[in-house]
Amino acid sequence: MNIMEKEIVIPTFNRNMIRLLPDRRKTPGEECFPMHWHERMELLRVYEGAMDINFGDKRVTAKPGQLVIINPRQAHHAFAHEQGVFYDCIMFDIGSFYNNTPATPMFLKKIPEHEVSFINLTDDRDIINIFDSLRAIADSQDAADVLISISLVYSLLGHFYRKCLSRESMTSLIDSRFKEVLEYIDKHFCENITTSALSNRFGYSEVYFCRKFKSVTGSTVMSYIKDLRLNYAKLLLYETKHEINRISDICGFSDEQYFSNCFRKHFGMSPSQLRKEHMQ
Repeated sequence: MNIMEKEIVIPTFNRNMIRLLPDRRKTPGEECFPMHWHERMELLRVYEGAMDINFGDKRVTAKPGQLVIINPRQAHHAFAHEQGVFYDCIMFDIGSFYNNTPATPMFLKKIPEHEVSFINLTDDRDIINIFDSLRAIADSQDAADVLISISLVYSLLGHFYRKCLSRESMTSLIDSRFKEVLEYIDKHFCENITTSALSNRFGYSEVYFCRKFKSVTGSTVMSYIKDLRLNYAKLLLYETKHEINRISDICGFSDEQYFSNCFRKHFGMSPSQLRKEHMQ
């Protein structure tokens, strides 16, 4: 699942390899991004304040001078700490850096195939400096910077292998079977789906399915679906002129008042207030 953000690319002809999302500033307690996962490696660099990132049932707090490493397919969810947070995000697809050298099967392919994983938080200065160098050439249109950015990613991964290899099990990463569950939910979250129907569809007992889902995402099934619906509702408020009751219906809420209550609790304001603020 991808977060819908306007992206700055490094540079135009390199956009499929390395993506830099605009820096963000979040107020205390504000959600930085909902629970999601993707195939890319993601790096978060905190400059001010702090951020709490949930990886299933594990939480880490990133502070200034630290870098968050998010492995491919690792579900993650973050909130600004009590003092707020200001951070940058860089993502890249490991597969884009495969080549014919021995390094590809020995090191690169092991990452998306989950034979290795990296710890989620580091303050290593060499790693931070490489991130900053990669960030510094984000807006460059110099063709040579494409080569430099590629070399920086290789250097970054080399340091990850040397200093950040995780010895924990891979249970927090999404296995191939459970990946299908999340992909299905991503496509059908506005429909009337239940934990019972999902567990039956994918061949799990309902009790095991709920426990497995919580360990992978850090959320219950229905809370995860509700978060997806609310974030989609927010997008519709921004990009369409649909009435509130129509948006509630599209997003799978059977009752408009329940939708409004959930929306206010999640975003701190009513749907109409959020739309008005966005228009202003």
